[in-house]
Formats: sequence, C-alpha cells, structure tokens
Amino acid sequence: MIRRAALLSVLAATACLGPRPDASTFYVLSSMASPAAQVSPLDVTLGVGPVVIPDYLDRSELVTRLSEHQLALSPTARWAEPLDVGVVRVLHSNLARLLQPDEIVGFPWYASQAVTYGIAIEFTRLEADASGAVEVDAAWTIASGDHEEVFDRGEATLREPGGGVTTEASVAALSRALEALAARISAQLRDLHRAR
Repeated sequence: MIRRAALLSVLAATACLGPRPDASTFYVLSSMASPAAQVSPLDVTLGVGPVVIPDYLDRSELVTRLSEHQLALSPTARWAEPLDVGVVRVLHSNLARLLQPDEIVGFPWYASQAVTYGIAIEFTRLEADASGAVEVDAAWTIASGDHEEVFDRGEATLREPGGGVTTEASVAALSRALEALAARISAQLRDLHRAR
C-alpha cells in the first residue's frame, strides 16, 4: 500500500512537470555572395552530380570529429535539410555564380538537357573538429554529360578555421570550405573548356 502511494505521488509529480521543451537547433549551409570581380559567362550546360558524402554523415545530427577514430553526435544541433541535399544546393549556387553557365542541372539529368560537362564529386571528409575547424576532403571528375568520356579529375583537402567553438561558426566554416572547393572546380573547368 505504501509502495503504491509512493508510486502514485512520483507519477503525479512527473505529470506536473509537463513535457520538456525541445532544445534542438537547426542549421543550414550557405552559398557564397556574388564574386567581387565580374566573371565572364561560360557558354555551357553544367550537370552537378552525383555528389556522395560518407555514410556516417548521413544523419540529422551534426557530427564532430574528436580524433581520427572517434566521432561525436550533437544531442541538440541538427541539419535543417539532409546534409547531401544542402551540399548539392550550395555547390549549385556557388558554381552558378563563379561560372555563369547557360544552365546548371542536378543529377540525374535527361539526355535532352544536352549537358556539356558533368561534375561528379565524392567527399571522404566533411566535418568540424572539437576546436570548430573544418576539414573537407573531396575528389571530383569532369566528364561528358553521359559520363562516357572523362575529361579531367581533381582532388583537394581544404581546411577552414572555425572562428570559435560554436556550432554556427563551424557551419559557417564548412560553407567557406565548399566555396573554396567550387572555386577550384570552376578554375579547372574554365581551363579545360579553353583547351578544348
């Protein structure tokens, strides 16, 4: 009887507390501002994709790398969209600003879209460390629109200081790293197009 009364009082106290508020915060990657210098339009249709990220990043929680072999999932920080979707969105926007192509389309595209160059990108690292600094490792292929002919390849390791240990600073650093990646791909693509 005493146990039952104690249990009922605990349940009543818990019910009075009510539901706990959701402490989640949501983040998105951002694309670059318009380039400072005027860029000449590239008379091509670009296809971006496929874009592949590591499976361990395919989740809503933001991931922090603690060491070469250890990761931490944030209990509260979440991506507002799937990370691969955000990366593709930002790359589309950055490449459009840097190259000003006739058109830019996402993978998979239709043969009728007559893609001049298809850019496939694979990320092997795409996260911040405990200090907020970001490292992005990526390899890309520039090919024909049907991916049957490879024109060029590239790879890069990009590091951006976090500017603080806040999640927002790390997301901003990741956005800057994607901007730097788009700049490298754009420069390579312009060189390739001139040579052809």
